[in-house]
Amino acid sequence: MIDNRGTAATLLAEAGATAPEIAEALCWSVDKAQKVINLYLARRGVAANAIANA
Repeated sequence: MIDNRGTAATLLAEAGATAPEIAEALCWSVDKAQKVINLYLARRGVAANAIANA
């Protein structure tokens, strides 16, 4: 289950934080942090592209 920490992880990644840094800040494994980053940044990219092309 991802809660507001998923949003926090995404915002941290967008600000330039690495997966190990995010994992440490959120008490997650690096693998979990990377999976959340990959999932949420991909979704944000799709949404941003859709908005830009509207």
